[in-house]
Amino acid sequence: MYYIFESRIRGWGSRSLLADSEPTIEDCEPHWWLAQPLTKRPERFKFFVPKKAKFVDNYACGTGIDMYSRRLVELLATFPIRFEAFPADVLDEVSGEKLDVDYLAFHLLEIYPAVDFARSDLVLGPDYPSSIVAVRRLVLTEEILQAGHLLFRPAELFAFVLIHEDLKQTLDRHKITGCNYVPLGEFKVGLQ
Repeated sequence: MYYIFESRIRGWGSRSLLADSEPTIEDCEPHWWLAQPLTKRPERFKFFVPKKAKFVDNYACGTGIDMYSRRLVELLATFPIRFEAFPADVLDEVSGEKLDVDYLAFHLLEIYPAVDFARSDLVLGPDYPSSIVAVRRLVLTEEILQAGHLLFRPAELFAFVLIHEDLKQTLDRHKITGCNYVPLGEFKVGLQ
């Protein structure tokens, strides 16, 4: 079984906690979501957060760059998952003070064709019939289910990450925080 894997956006006071980053995904080459090793990136990434916020392993970032604790990255490194992780400074969003927390910019390098178009209920783009603009029901191909990849981006919906049930259970056992898992049967996007 697979889930959509994402950062849980938390509330803090009267606002949502979302980190900002430098650079953004548009500043990296090739594009972040293409799951290819980066050839253009900073030596160190920067994440800007409120310094009194609670820090979780999978910190939500509004710019699309994944902000993972070293603990989460080291756990993922024990599995056959292809990724890059880059040094990052976490700074107070107001003062710019460097905070004493250990996070990395995580870049997943696994992307596979995964969507069963015949069995899924999708709304395709009028100008680009192969582009998905809304998902009512997402069904994966038999090939991708048999392959059993633990963590990957579906090529047809590359802004999302899928996680296998086995890896989800491992993250739960290790009490990895800040994660949201949406079962594929409940996943809907782009619908009013």
